Amino acid sequence: MKKQQSYSLHIDSPCHEQWDAMLQVRNGKYCLHCAKTVIDCTNLTDVEIDTVVQQQHANGKSTFCGRFRNEQLNRALVLPHQQRGSYFALPVLIAGALATLAPEQTNAQEVPESMKCAQPSIPQQKASQTASDTTVKATPQPLIPDSTTIVGYVKDNNGKPLGGATIRVIGIKRGAISKADGSFRIANVPVGIHELKITYIGLEAQTILYNTMQPKLLNITLKATRIQCTTGCISFYPEPLFNPKEVGKVKHLKIDE
Repeated sequence: MKKQQSYSLHIDSPCHEQWDAMLQVRNGKYCLHCAKTVIDCTNLTDVEIDTVVQQQHANGKSTFCGRFRNEQLNRALVLPHQQRGSYFALPVLIAGALATLAPEQTNAQEVPESMKCAQPSIPQQKASQTASDTTVKATPQPLIPDSTTIVGYVKDNNGKPLGGATIRVIGIKRGAISKADGSFRIANVPVGIHELKITYIGLEAQTILYNTMQPKLLNITLKATRIQCTTGCISFYPEPLFNPKEVGKVKHLKIDE
């Protein structure tokens, strides 16, 4: 029988998750802690283990998780002799890509029976990988109403409430008449800046701007109207008598200065 090639397996960072608690998948089980598939190698021969190693490398994987018996680790795997060409690159590929193989003389930590499932690695390529869930929380946006209500009070210059005052939103058909206590309420006013006109008989009309995006209680004060009067004597001149029906009708006003 020809001379055989060999290499050993060791695990630097054993996984402490229980095998029975892992999820069953097609190629073994899935470890939620490592977020990786774990291949069950406990019943494989050295040749079958080597086949798994070669398959993982052929699939482009640099590491893989495996479940092994204690006696499968830290010893030389007995493999049939291969042609020199095919095995010449094997130590480099396995050591550099799979991180499960080491020279036979390496003193690796023995894995207890309760820690058979492990993720092998080599020191210079050891990386910590953790699975994390990213939760995107949608921030609720404030709802902007399309209409609002304008409320307020109308009073005179002495602070007395004015009932019957007219409040009109210029440009739209919205308005109100103040109550006896001077209060008013205009509902369903579109959002925006509006011009309000407030009128009351005998008092000066007032126009104000109101921004619905900055709602507030309106307190409106109307002042007395200033009327300029001319003093004089008024004479009445009746129509000519040719039209009896128009007798006595005032047609002209004359102020005697």
